Amino acid sequence: MLWAGLLLLLIAAISAAFLMGKNFNSPWGRLFFWRATLLLFCRHPLQGHGLGHFQGAYPLAAGEIAAPGAAPLALPLHAHNDWLEYAVEGGAASLLLVATLLAALWTGRRVPAKRHLVLALGLMFLAACWYSPLHAAPTALLFWTLFALVAAGPDGANRRISRLLPAGLCLIMLWGVGQMTARVHGHQLAGRAEAAYAHGAIKEGVGLWARAVRLAPGEGAFAYGWAWGLARIGEEETALRLARDAALIHANFDLYLLRITLLARQGRLADARAQLTWLTTLFPDLPEAQQLLSELEARPGGGVR
Repeated sequence: MLWAGLLLLLIAAISAAFLMGKNFNSPWGRLFFWRATLLLFCRHPLQGHGLGHFQGAYPLAAGEIAAPGAAPLALPLHAHNDWLEYAVEGGAASLLLVATLLAALWTGRRVPAKRHLVLALGLMFLAACWYSPLHAAPTALLFWTLFALVAAGPDGANRRISRLLPAGLCLIMLWGVGQMTARVHGHQLAGRAEAAYAHGAIKEGVGLWARAVRLAPGEGAFAYGWAWGLARIGEEETALRLARDAALIHANFDLYLLRITLLARQGRLADARAQLTWLTTLFPDLPEAQQLLSELEARPGGGVR
């Protein structure tokens, strides 16, 4: 009955939250974030994208599922679901840790002395499905302390859970090796792509940049190189789609300027001017943005060279 009541409470809270409308913090916004996050996970389900690389990888996935011509949503600081974000960054190793947590909750409910701890941990687990409380260090410390108390004990079920930990550590080590190998290979491809661009082999460079982005999706410079090459060979729509939702990634500032320039070249001056004006409010001291804004203001009927 307790779990049924918690489930009904969660459903009621979610249903009420849908009244907020289609804004950044509404369920509609979260559904968009979750779709993009699941797409990221499907790209690298085993090794993940790397710890701390959710923000760098998110815009590429968001651009693929966004409606054509839709205004980009602001880049989220997290996926609004800790478990999805763990899966994206850590891959299979993170999923094993989440499975261990669920197993601890399931077996801990049988121990009367632990039921209040299981209840508290279960509520925090549900909260982490809708928001990201584990991004706050105090909340994360409390959560994992509760998990340790629930998982601790001499009973056979907990001993069986503890046997999974070595396997989890092995997966984490394999994930780390895979991440390092992919990143090194991505930088090698990036070097070859830059050399191809320098020799005028733009199409070859585009292919190399695309492979580099797939290996290290958190590298903003790789996405910029790919988009720049696509624009050079006439695939401006693809380049715009690639750059969508990159507005708030500071490391990808050149990528966002490229997007604005492409919008202006296509005659979409209103969109370009609006996005550039907004960008200069965030970065007022950047000469590149000021120069591009001045050029747009001086050419009301044309595009940017």
